[in-house]
Amino acid sequence: MASSMVTKFDKYWEDSYGVMSMATILDPRFKMKILEYFFPLIYGDDKAKVHLLNVKTICEGIYQQYDSRCVSQTSNDDSVPTSSTQNATSSVETESLDAFFSWNSSSSVFCGKTELKLYLEEKTLPKSHDFDILGWWKLNAIKYPTLSVIARDILAIPISTVASESSFSTSGRIVGPHRSKLLPKTIEAIICTQNWLSGGKKGSLVDGGDDLNVDEDEEKDGK
Repeated sequence: MASSMVTKFDKYWEDSYGVMSMATILDPRFKMKILEYFFPLIYGDDKAKVHLLNVKTICEGIYQQYDSRCVSQTSNDDSVPTSSTQNATSSVETESLDAFFSWNSSSSVFCGKTELKLYLEEKTLPKSHDFDILGWWKLNAIKYPTLSVIARDILAIPISTVASESSFSTSGRIVGPHRSKLLPKTIEAIICTQNWLSGGKKGSLVDGGDDLNVDEDEEKDGK
């Protein structure tokens, strides 16, 4: 049983540790340093190098996707025409400032380093147990605009509080050999509703293990 559980955990970990590592890297107290410390203890020195390289590849891929999205959004914002009610002096000043910022950003390439590389090269913050990571990224959004968007999306992913075995057992009772044609939205609704009811009414029939039933005829008709 233990060997089977380890096999399932390893499979789950291979699919999720990239995003979890990205969330850890986005903590300015840890960055890549914590992975460089713990991975050799978990995998050994040789495998740790492979996993660290894989994490860097995943993080760079995520950053490139968000960076291209932010660049396209910025270009669309710049293409919006100015209001005709603005006077000529204000328009000239705005155009001059826009030209300056464009020149400054193009002349400050930092040897071709991305936000991610600049962020990782900076020194980690000191230990703090009451550190407000979302507040830190809010304050540093101007310095790291793309990384702040990534942090907003990844750090907002809630940690599951449902035991994995219980979750799999619940789905197994709902989707069985005689009920295998339910739509994904229906399955999600059944599992979530059962969880909400069991959390709000302790000792109810749902909490006791009885599953919610769905009329399969209505499901086939699309109702």
